[in-house]
Formats: sequence, C-alpha cells, structure tokens
Amino acid sequence: MTISLTYIDKRAATINALKDFNSMRRIIDSYPYDTEEVKAFLTGTNTTTPVQLKEQSNPRATENKIAATLDLAEVVEKRYQQAVAYMLWFKPAWDGLSEDNRYLLTEFFLREDTSRADTLQRVIDYLGFERTAIYNRRDQAITTLARLLFGN
Repeated sequence: MTISLTYIDKRAATINALKDFNSMRRIIDSYPYDTEEVKAFLTGTNTTTPVQLKEQSNPRATENKIAATLDLAEVVEKRYQQAVAYMLWFKPAWDGLSEDNRYLLTEFFLREDTSRADTLQRVIDYLGFERTAIYNRRDQAITTLARLLFGN
C-alpha cells in the first residue's frame, strides 16, 4: 500500500465512488451515441457558399468549427477512458460483495428516484431488520467495499 492510501478517508472515498457509479455507467452507455454526434457535427454539410464565406467577419469559422469539434471528440474520448478505468477498478470489488451488501449499497447510494425514508422502509421490508440494524449493516457494507477497493 502506498503512503497516500494510509491517509485517505477510505469511507468517504468509497461513498464517493458509489455515487459516481451511475454517472460512469451512463458515460460508457452513451459513448457510441456521443462519438456519432461528434462525427455528424464534424462531417455535417456546410450550407455556406464561397461568396458568403468572403463576407463573414471570421474567415476561419470553418477551421474553428473543426478545431472545436476535435476538442469535443477528445473530451468525449477522455471521459470514456476514465469511466472504463473506473469500472475496471470498481466492478471487481462490487462483485466481491455479498448479495445483501450490494442490495443495501444500491438502495442507499445508487437509486436516484426515491426519498431516504422510502429507501429505509424498502430495506426494512426486504431484510426484516429494525432501523438501527439496517444502518449498522449499511456501514458494514461500506467498510467491506472500502477494504475491497483500497485494501486494509
């Protein structure tokens, strides 16, 4: 383990990693569409005629459009590569959790469509434990995931 990992707040880092999961999955899922959009923008037909080009205040508008599109393509690619690297790091640890731990962490950190009270009630109904026990189990799940992500 490196020195820097000794001082990292592994619990907070684990929670942040959980919160990033949906975003990273969306980036990976939308990558083919994003790259097609960039290509379409770059190769789109230009309706400007040569006479209109001379009248433009910026004679390099087409060059600027191409440069901006290439910059956007680079951003899309870099974002995708970061998401893939995240998944290669996160997914093995996630898969190493028990089904109950994955359920708890999914309900508390990955679901975006419910309130905290609804989440708690759903987890209580599913696991059949009281509120305090649910929070204790959630904390244990975070600790287990942190250990899998960062080591001891």
